Amino acid sequence: MKTKMMIGFSVAMITCLSLVSFGDDDDYEDREEMSEAQIYAFLQIHLPEATSELKKLRKEDPEAYAEKIENFGQEIEYYNELKKESPEVAEKILETVRLEIKSWHVAQKVNEAKTPAKRKEHMTQLEKMLNKIFDFHLAEGEFEVQQVEKELREIRAMLEKRKASRERVIKSESKK
Repeated sequence: MKTKMMIGFSVAMITCLSLVSFGDDDDYEDREEMSEAQIYAFLQIHLPEATSELKKLRKEDPEAYAEKIENFGQEIEYYNELKKESPEVAEKILETVRLEIKSWHVAQKVNEAKTPAKRKEHMTQLEKMLNKIFDFHLAEGEFEVQQVEKELREIRAMLEKRKASRERVIKSESKK
């Protein structure tokens, strides 16, 4: 169950972080990979709940562990780039990932509840968490739309400059 939670966590992190692009993919590919120690240091500070799960995965399935570490390294690099461009969005992503991890634990409590009252209590808590997560994903989508609109405005402005300088450029080139 916990391994599935880690997989879900990684998918959630990839989903959140992949919504924002960070320039040229070639630049990203030229970077050195993060070391395992760097990844653990980041997780210990920002997502400590993930480190205990990783340690268990390391013992249970070393191959899956190695893959997970590699994925975390890439995700953390994306996060660090996003933090440069939009720190508030980067922090909101981490907050959401933390909340998703907690929601998985609460969902497990719902499934394990012995009494209807406990089940209802955990279910109410889970619904609140899921509402917050959903709200974040909506806000994240809005952020992405704003970024695309900004880029579109910049492209339109560049196109208008080209239109405005068309005659001057043509005359200048024809005199050569």
